[in-house]
Amino acid sequence: VLLAILLGWAAKGLLPQQKLLWSVAGVFVLMVFLRGISENVLRPRDAAEAPAGQGWLELHAAATWLKENVGPDDGVISEKPSLIWFWSGLKGRAIPRQRDFQQVARGLAPARWIIVDGLSEDQGAARFLRPYLKQNPDEWKVRKQFGDNTWVLSRAR
Repeated sequence: VLLAILLGWAAKGLLPQQKLLWSVAGVFVLMVFLRGISENVLRPRDAAEAPAGQGWLELHAAATWLKENVGPDDGVISEKPSLIWFWSGLKGRAIPRQRDFQQVARGLAPARWIIVDGLSEDQGAARFLRPYLKQNPDEWKVRKQFGDNTWVLSRAR
């Protein structure tokens, strides 16, 4: 609608051939815009494609597993909370990036689930979650493993 209004405004005082040219250009711009939305927003979410690289496929599989196996109001701690939300629809929370285990415990308190991933870029799970989980093995229980380096854990209680 906005495009039609802009084209109508731009076409005032133009010759009929120029109006036709503006209309064709407007349709072309609209098609490019819709294609961009389809390719960059709608299809990736529907197809749930994972980025290439170490650990991404497993992280995607963990998010998909959570989507199919947990409640819609459950919170998930992850290195990539926005992607977990995008792929699963679940509330994502960032890994508490603290060395103090009491602060890590407070950061984990709102969540029922944790994804410990094998992503090679930030390694937040390796640096902050794994030491805490190793020190507190009775708090969280592994529910599902994906590959060698990615686990989904839930509260043990």
